[in-house]
Amino acid sequence: LRSGVILCQVINQLRPNSIKKINLAPTPFYQMENIAQFLRVCESVGVDKRDLFHSLDLYEMRNMKSVVATIHALA
Repeated sequence: LRSGVILCQVINQLRPNSIKKINLAPTPFYQMENIAQFLRVCESVGVDKRDLFHSLDLYEMRNMKSVVATIHALA
């Protein structure tokens, strides 16, 4: 999950082609970009902004409870 790749793939299954380019490079910048793209699409499909985690919550594994809450809200 930390790279955001799986999150992008999941959101593309729910809303095809919503994320055009998933970055596979193992660099922090691209991984954070994947997470940010996922969050943007979540908001566009109706997930309340208050239910979204912050990119650093996942990337730095600071608040995984918030990450799970976002995925639950998306469901």
